[in-house]
Amino acid sequence: MIFNSASDIDAIGYDKIIEIPASGITYLFRIDTKRYNPSTDALSQPIWQIKKITETTVDGTTTTLIQYAEGRNGYNFRASAYDTYTYKFREE
Repeated sequence: MIFNSASDIDAIGYDKIIEIPASGITYLFRIDTKRYNPSTDALSQPIWQIKKITETTVDGTTTTLIQYAEGRNGYNFRASAYDTYTYKFREE
């Protein structure tokens, strides 16, 4: 895995990372281990914080945007459904 931007530092410590290089999008997932139920698939449990990192470069300047699933910073989301959420800047 190769990181090339400001999201590199933020990605350290995450439990799951999905990179989509062609779109400049990286999804970062962090699990709430205190609420994790080992008898059920972790990815389908609503115990994840999800961030969407979007990087664009124009005229040599890279801009990194960090948005949250539904605009919330909480651990309320299913990692398996990351592509169904609306991503917004933090509202909490």
